[in-house]
Amino acid sequence: MLHAILELEAKDAEIVYKSLNPDSLDWCRCFAKNGKFIIEVNAKKVGTILYTVDDYILNVKVSLEILSLIEKLTK
Repeated sequence: MLHAILELEAKDAEIVYKSLNPDSLDWCRCFAKNGKFIIEVNAKKVGTILYTVDDYILNVKVSLEILSLIEKLTK
């Protein structure tokens, strides 16, 4: 079994976590801690880990873009 942890610093890590947490499964999950967005993946294949992390990163990017747009619109 392979295990990967990715920590991303994000201004709104807690909000991003809450928006993506419903996608968490037994073998992959995300959470926020100390201003960081953390992704943990357990899988038998490297490809599974790479695809999962890639998917999470894309979703984090979209979440941060949406938060940025909301911030601009509310000013």
